Amino acid sequence: MVVIACRSDESGAPEPPETPEAPLTLIGLQLVPDDAPVNGMTLIGLASRAAVIEAACAATDDPTDLHYVGTSALSGSPTVGVYGLLADTEYRCDVVLRDGAGAQVSGSVTARTAGLPDDFPVIEVDWPAGDRARSDGGWTLFNHWIQDGDPKMQKLVLVDSDGRVRWYFVLDLEVSVGIEANLAAPGVIALGGGMGFPPTLVSVDGAILYRSPDPSSGGLFHHHTELLPSGDMLSLATADNEANGVVWEGFIIETRQAWTGALTWVWNSQAGVDAGVLPTTSQPDEDLFHANAIQAVDDVDGPGWYVSLRALDTIARVDAASGTIDWTLGPGGDFVLLDADGAPLPDDQWFYGQHDPEYALPSVLVHDNGYGRPGDDYSRAMELHVDVARREARLVWAWTEEGWSEPVWGDLDRLANGDVLLTQGHCWDCGTGDPARRSTVLELDPRDDAVIWRLVMPEERAGVYRAERIGGCALFGSVAECPELAGPAAAVVAAAGAP
Repeated sequence: MVVIACRSDESGAPEPPETPEAPLTLIGLQLVPDDAPVNGMTLIGLASRAAVIEAACAATDDPTDLHYVGTSALSGSPTVGVYGLLADTEYRCDVVLRDGAGAQVSGSVTARTAGLPDDFPVIEVDWPAGDRARSDGGWTLFNHWIQDGDPKMQKLVLVDSDGRVRWYFVLDLEVSVGIEANLAAPGVIALGGGMGFPPTLVSVDGAILYRSPDPSSGGLFHHHTELLPSGDMLSLATADNEANGVVWEGFIIETRQAWTGALTWVWNSQAGVDAGVLPTTSQPDEDLFHANAIQAVDDVDGPGWYVSLRALDTIARVDAASGTIDWTLGPGGDFVLLDADGAPLPDDQWFYGQHDPEYALPSVLVHDNGYGRPGDDYSRAMELHVDVARREARLVWAWTEEGWSEPVWGDLDRLANGDVLLTQGHCWDCGTGDPARRSTVLELDPRDDAVIWRLVMPEERAGVYRAERIGGCALFGSVAECPELAGPAAAVVAAAGAP
């Protein structure tokens, strides 16, 4: 008798026995101090198979200086950057590696960050109101420029509330003090200006993500740049303007698509000259308007741009659709200046030689340099409530202090808690104001005019143009600044068995 047996698989080969996958193991950890930017580390984990990495890094002499970072992509050597650390400080990083199935291994590694360069600015901080809890908190970003340095390089500097440096970036071009720097996206800073520094996006690891091509006018970028919600980079640049055979320095407003550099919108001040709204000059090469700030707005007249013209003591509205100048705000302009109760104010209560107005209509914050003010030059911070439809501007708040008179530079920003961040840039060789003053950034509470926080650079040649307060989780994984990271950081520390 013959028996024939049939198998269900067509190959006829026997099925191999199942073998368990090798366990996830930690082969090694490396914490490498970064040279640029300082105050960073690169943390590398080596695992037996692809994993993600989480780390909680704390200063060994101050466990409250704790930072949490992590990755989401599986890798055989998962790597993460840890930034916002203090210079010349030892950090211990507790680490967890986790594979796609949820298995995890842990370990710890210690290293010391690099020190600050010898030429780094001296920074002093105090709390005049005596109550740190009143502060908006966060870290402060500003530019630092030694005015007679050779070459005139400058740095972006980010400090914590105690004035300790958490990050810096050295500009690679010789430029003037007029650099704008602001938060563009989580972990990304936009910067540009300085009479020649192109709009640039830089990440916290010091990588240049984008740099704009030369301006369409053939001039120089200056004073202002930012990344708009549309993904366009907004900037100001110089441009030749002409009337009656005389050529002088005007400006363009330009937007370019970030990453590609494609030009998306441009407006030349020549249009305002041709329309008879902006003045002309008989002085060749004069900087007639000195545009120093620009902001996109959407007011009762639709989308537009508010541009600050320092040399004219004027803020002008440029309509985005038509390119016309619809109105001007300032002495001799289209608005009536009133006090908070609606009574008329004299022209000396307008702003003069202003810098970096900030608009959240009806509120307009202005750093009023006061240069050329009728009767007396003095600087102040001020807030106007502007009714565009009625062409009225009410002066609802102003603050100054003895000896403050600076003809150039400065910034005023509203903070999340209602305070304002005031940048008093000191021009040491401008021949005006108190020569003993120094470049200063302070936090003010406009409700009672209390100075909550004051940062001073005691070097007389130290120039500062603008500052921005950056808080929470915007740039780094500081648990003190981003409390929602406390839980993940504690879980990593526990998993690593840290004391």
